[in-house]
Formats: sequence, structure tokens, C-alpha cells
Amino acid sequence: MLDEALKREIQTAYRHALEGLGLTPRYGQRLMIAEIARTLAGIEADESGKRTSDEHVCVLEAGTGTGKTLAYLLAALPVAKARGKRLVISTATVALQEQVLHQDLPALKAHSGIDFSYALAKGRGRYVCVARLDQALDGGEENPTLSMFEQALDSGGDDFQALVKTLGDAYGSGRWEGDRDSWPEAIKDEHWRRLTVDHRQCTNRRCGHFGACAFFRARRDMEQADIIVANHDLVLADLSLGGGVVLPDPGDCIHVFDEGHHLPDKALNHFTYRFGVNSGLRWLRNLRKSLSELNAALGVQPTLARLLASLPRAMDAAEPRLGEAFALGHQLAGRPQGLGDAEEFHQHRFEMGRAPEALREHAAALVTLFAELSRTLESMADILRESLDPEKHTGLPPGRR
Repeated sequence: MLDEALKREIQTAYRHALEGLGLTPRYGQRLMIAEIARTLAGIEADESGKRTSDEHVCVLEAGTGTGKTLAYLLAALPVAKARGKRLVISTATVALQEQVLHQDLPALKAHSGIDFSYALAKGRGRYVCVARLDQALDGGEENPTLSMFEQALDSGGDDFQALVKTLGDAYGSGRWEGDRDSWPEAIKDEHWRRLTVDHRQCTNRRCGHFGACAFFRARRDMEQADIIVANHDLVLADLSLGGGVVLPDPGDCIHVFDEGHHLPDKALNHFTYRFGVNSGLRWLRNLRKSLSELNAALGVQPTLARLLASLPRAMDAAEPRLGEAFALGHQLAGRPQGLGDAEEFHQHRFEMGRAPEALREHAAALVTLFAELSRTLESMADILRESLDPEKHTGLPPGRR
């Protein structure tokens, strides 16, 4: 239940915001505030803070002009502060994100009477890597993550070196915070790739530039903020990494997904697994065609001969299963004859994301069959890899290596 003190705080903040911004109260806006506050206040948790109730999601739709942003901010922020949570506002578009960050939040802070801080969350790739920048300033070796082809294209160098010097001077003097989006001019993608890293490449605290790191400096500011403005892709990417990697731990946050109708498509991009059934069938057929050549070239080695002899049986088991899965997928998607003449693409979603049992059984069988194939091919690859070492005796004649 929403206690009286919290209810009064929300009502007072709403009244002050309306007066300060010269707005008139709207019935739909008041309903939104009440429904959001009631939902959040009704969430129950045990002594450790773990949620024990299921009524924790509030889905609302309101027409243009309702004042949705002001409504969810006024309802959720006091509850979040009272519960010791952070409020994550996630948008689908840059335009709405900028509106929330540069218009709605400053207006709320100035007129609502609620004391709060806010920050913008961005992925690591939007910030310069100081170690990479320092290396570029010193004219060090090329970025090892770029292909030789990309480096050759970018070796024209004068542009890049001029940019690096300008960025380095600005960052060193504090005139730039290392955020690509705040640089006054567009930075070419091929240049920026040489100056940033992703989470796999970053060495975190082991980096000699950690104290001056633009990303971690921004993250420290974000960790002190009551409201964090993000986008759906960043929130979902953080969740796909386990949560709490870029953003605060999800258990410590209340999330508001503005423009929530974009979430299903974006969630598919982050959480789906894909398997090309047709390409799998083509791969098996190509492997089958290569067996004679492989036997002729490698069958002289006993272990390879035994492994090659086992492949037809494994392929005979996997190929019809793949065909059945392909047909079943079309049937479940309501396209038993495949795509219609006017269709280039069809996407089917199972209710609540639960794949039917028949498809799950097929998938489980295919995992077993392809695991056997993979083990056989990996064993063959290990032998061939060893045969390249002149010190190893694998039983393959030199001409076969």
C-alpha cells in the first residue's frame, strides 16, 4: 500500500510541477500517476530485499498530450527514493531520450520540489579509450583488432593523427569528457574504432589509465545518480550480460520503459538464438560429397580412417531430422507450404516465448546428433593440426600434411 506520507509527497510534487510549468491538471495524467504509484508501492519483498509478490508490472497506454513523462517521473521517483532504488528511464529513440534528459528532468528538478540527480548511461563504445588514445599519440603500433585490410585503408594517417592530437589536447585539458556524441564534429567510424574498446578488450583496473578512463568516470557519476536515462538496447544488452555490467544491478532498480511497444523486437535481437536449417542441410550435403576425397587423402592414417568411416552414419541420422525440423517450423508458423508469393520474410512468435514440445524434442535430438558430428570432426582437426608439427608423428605421410 502507498503510505500517506508518500502519497502526500507525490501529490505535492505534482501540484508544484503544474504551477511552476504553467500546466493544467489532466484526468488521464492523474490516473497514470495513481496507477504507477499503486503498483510500485504494492511490491512486497522479504528481509533480504527479494521480491515476494508477482504484481510488479504496470503497462499503460495514453494518448498524445496526456503528459506521460511527467506522470511516470512523479509517480516512480518518490517511490524509488523511499525504497532505496534507482530509477532507470529507458527510451527507444534518441529524440525521446534527449527530450527526457534536456527538457523533462531539468523541468521536474526545478519545479517539483523533489531533490534528485540524474545521468545519461551509454555503452563503453561511445567513450574514448585513454590507453588507445595515448598509444595513437605516441605513434604506437596499429590497433590489433583491425584487419590488415582495414589498416591499409586507414593508413593515410594524416587525418587520423590530426584528430588524435585534437582529441588528446581536449581530453587532457578537461574541455572534452571523452564521449563521442559530445564532440562538436562527426568522427569517422574507421577512426573511432581505433580509439575505443568493447567489454572484452577492456582490462578494467589492470589498465594503467584506469583512473583517467572516460567510461569509468562516467560510470562513477552514474552510480551516484537517482535517475539513469538509458535506451532499450543498452538495458537489454546489460541484461544479456547478466545484469549490473554497464547499468546498476537490476534488483536495485525500478525500470520505466517509455515507448514500450518497441521492446519485443529489440528483445528478439538480444535474446534469440538462430539456427539456419537450410544452411545446415547444405553443409551436410557438401560434407557427404567430400567424403571420397577425404578418404583418399587421409584414410591411410588408421584413426582418421576410423573417424571418416563413422561420418556417414552420423550424417544419415542428422539429415532427415533437420528436414523434419524445417517442415515442423513451417507448420508451426502457419506456413506449411513455405512463404507466399508476396512474402519475402515471415516472423512467428510463440505465446509467452515458449516453444512447443514437439519443436523442443526435435531440437534436443539435433543437439545430440550434431554433438557427435562435432566431436568426430574436432578429433580429425586435432590430428591434422598435430601433423603440421614436424616433431609429431601422426602417421600421415609428409605429402598429406
